[in-house]
Amino acid sequence: MSNTRAGRRYRWRRRRLDDLYRDGAVLVASTEQTGSSLLQTVSVRRNAEGGAHVHVEHYQAANWDRTVDETDRDVVDLQEALEWLASAWGVHWSQLEVPGASA
Repeated sequence: MSNTRAGRRYRWRRRRLDDLYRDGAVLVASTEQTGSSLLQTVSVRRNAEGGAHVHVEHYQAANWDRTVDETDRDVVDLQEALEWLASAWGVHWSQLEVPGASA
């Protein structure tokens, strides 16, 4: 990413996400699952061992209160969690947010 204003903003957003995670915030996103009619909600938080805990939940758009399936995974760190979310579920780190935190 170049040193344009957009590039600096992009890098700042990523550092901000890292800071929020390190401070104990839960990172969340709600998206459509790639290649499916399901919606998904994902969350990433620090686990007791200092790594990252990822939770992915899938549900039908018409029946959001009924979980179709869910997956939990503990990984070494936030970077590994973000890579797994992107490769396995199509969720880019820029889709994650902390409800109530300023961007």
